[in-house]
Amino acid sequence: MLIKHYLIFKYMKKNFFLLLFFLSTAGVFSQPIVTSTNQYNIYQLVKEKLFSLSPGTNGNACTGSISNITWKVGGVSNPTVQNSIGYFTNTNPAFPLNSGILMTTGSLSAAPGPNTNTQSATTGAGDNQLLTYMQGLGLTVNSYNDAAILEFDFVPLTNTMSFDFLFASEEYGQFQCDYSDAFAFFLKNVTANTPVTNLASVPNVTPFTPISVVTVRDQAYNTPGNNCPSVNPNYFGVYNAPGTPNTATNFNGHTVVMTARSNVIPNNLYHIKLVIADRNDNAYDSAIFLGAGSFNFPVQTNGFGSTGFLQSDGTAICYGQSRTVQAQLSPTPGVSYTWKKNGVAIPNSNNNNYTISTPGTYNVTITYPNSIQSSSCPFVVEYFPALPLGNPIDLYAPVGSPFFNFTPNKTAVLNGQSATNYPIKFHNTLQNAIDFASPITNITNYQGYDGEIIYMSLEDGVSGNTCNETRSFILHLVTQPTAGSNESVTVCRENVGLISLSSIITGEDTGGVWTYTSGSGGSFDATNGTYTPNASSSSVNQF
Repeated sequence: MLIKHYLIFKYMKKNFFLLLFFLSTAGVFSQPIVTSTNQYNIYQLVKEKLFSLSPGTNGNACTGSISNITWKVGGVSNPTVQNSIGYFTNTNPAFPLNSGILMTTGSLSAAPGPNTNTQSATTGAGDNQLLTYMQGLGLTVNSYNDAAILEFDFVPLTNTMSFDFLFASEEYGQFQCDYSDAFAFFLKNVTANTPVTNLASVPNVTPFTPISVVTVRDQAYNTPGNNCPSVNPNYFGVYNAPGTPNTATNFNGHTVVMTARSNVIPNNLYHIKLVIADRNDNAYDSAIFLGAGSFNFPVQTNGFGSTGFLQSDGTAICYGQSRTVQAQLSPTPGVSYTWKKNGVAIPNSNNNNYTISTPGTYNVTITYPNSIQSSSCPFVVEYFPALPLGNPIDLYAPVGSPFFNFTPNKTAVLNGQSATNYPIKFHNTLQNAIDFASPITNITNYQGYDGEIIYMSLEDGVSGNTCNETRSFILHLVTQPTAGSNESVTVCRENVGLISLSSIITGEDTGGVWTYTSGSGGSFDATNGTYTPNASSSSVNQF
């Protein structure tokens, strides 16, 4: 009997991406934020922390220029000593920002957790622009007090800007049904003299809705006597019941991290004013946390990250996958786009979007009809490594007995790894494998058909990045030669694997033995009646 073997590589792989946040040790979990009003001055906070500029600089090639930085606390302009605007750092994973600028209607020194007392500091006057604006929205408010204000001018070199923030307040819980402090991010194009817009709104809600404890709340945290429904609860983050130990902040609650964003015109002068104030009184303080380094002019990354796709924050791309980014949500007529990787223009990358398939540092340059160019901030793209697993082989069974045992393929794919660390399941469709849905249960005696593709879902239970993968193999039904005949069998496999010679013939007598008569390559085991081929090997065996 002649057995021919051909080594064929045609396995399929597809990854998909999930993002999990893992909490570390209990000690780290209990850490409060750390605040400071003198570690950095206000100019450093804006330039070096919010914009990530190099010390002593006023701009760079992607952010443009920053100027005219001013601040006001309780009605006092540019105070050298104040306790309402400063820097914070955080190592508590229950709080979603690592560092940045903190602006509060109270005192920075009272903001760190645990939540053991009510913050109700008095700092002074409010802000007339905020009052007029909120009254114009139909809110019943008599005054704002204890305002913290940060303002500056900037000239963007790209057509979008954004920054990350969250809102925290002592009013969550007891007063979330009907009473709220206010904040706004007022943006104005000075060059075009357009109307002021407010960037601080509840995302994806129409009409425009300012963010407050009234517009972002969860009814689960109503205090006794309050019976208001949840409003936009998907944007509410964490509730710290008064007296709760080990909280990151001393505020009763805070929203999730949100992103304020706007289209801007390159090379135009813009002014932005960030303001927060207490409503009608000086009690129950609120705060804005601004993410460090998040004020930028980014490529649109569809929610995966603003400064890059990094392993460190879980946004890296899974091995074998690609990801599409955009310079603009839709192409602008008359402009051209040039995408670059590591500073080198990518051929034929002249669309507003680009699909990344390899690691590197990327940015895009937009050239306008008047030859003015703007370049995005570069962003670093990293990939997670492939799972340390092998590949399956095609399986064969006789036409008269079309039953397959998938266990050898499970062993081959595990490649010596633990099945607990890398759970494997078998599926009838690729989508089911991606979704971990409807696994095949009878993997040791599966009835298949010729040419059927079986998909394997491979789950990463080790690294924490959950870049799960899939594999596939094909089932083949073959006609078995009858013992006593001089027939041949051609076995095509995707990988080198042991062949039980008795499984590919029928009608043999019991007690017989296999002998190797001729051929090249491979390894014959007469005792067990097996043959292990290699690439392009052939073997003539007799029973």
